[in-house]
Amino acid sequence: MIITLFLVILIVISVLALGIVLWRKLPHILVVDPSSSKAAKAKELKQDILRKRLERATAAPLATARDAVLFPWRIAQSAVRGFAGRLTALERTYAEKAKGNRKLDDTDGRRMLDDAEKALHAGRVDEAEKKLIELISINPKHVQAYEQLGRLYLGTKDYALARETFMHVLKLAPKDASVHASLGELCAIEGDDKKALDSFRKAKELSPNNPKYLDFFITAALQAGNTVEAKEALEKLKEVNPENQKIADFSAILQ
Repeated sequence: MIITLFLVILIVISVLALGIVLWRKLPHILVVDPSSSKAAKAKELKQDILRKRLERATAAPLATARDAVLFPWRIAQSAVRGFAGRLTALERTYAEKAKGNRKLDDTDGRRMLDDAEKALHAGRVDEAEKKLIELISINPKHVQAYEQLGRLYLGTKDYALARETFMHVLKLAPKDASVHASLGELCAIEGDDKKALDSFRKAKELSPNNPKYLDFFITAALQAGNTVEAKEALEKLKEVNPENQKIADFSAILQ
């Protein structure tokens, strides 16, 4: 009986002691941030890992898509810089050789042009290019050298450089019929019938009695469907070059 009473008293004291402890700790328990618990921290860490994994997974496709969009533009920029810089670089190289106030008379210029043409006909394209650039470095306004260089690029199918060269020489000699005709050939090769016709028209206007330019113009006019101007040019071709073998062909088409 005494033992039982003692145990009851001990239990009551223990319960009271536990109650007092809990009461004192209650304010702290109520203000505890749930995220500070191990479970919450573990969950947060897991979410962070998943988020980073998702970012890594999407970063590569996004970068690939971005590069796919930017790549053609970067290539275009590089190509333009390359084409624009190549002629300048060659000019700079041969300009070093031109130091010392080297002068060029008509005979020397003609000889250098002939040497470049011979090299080109022999298949030595690089040698021909170097000779023409050397001539240009000595005389930066040598229209024939520029035009021959442009035709060299036209023959090697380096159409961007050919266009750049022809456009440059037209700034030096805007009334050079031969250059306009060469530009027209380039436009025809590229399939731009309208620009080809415009260039050949300009060449014809600058040199109206040149059978070659009339031939080019008639062909371009027919290609563009402009039969009116083609007939007019054909009559002029009959007048200035009645032996031209293409007259019969043009006449048959225009009947």
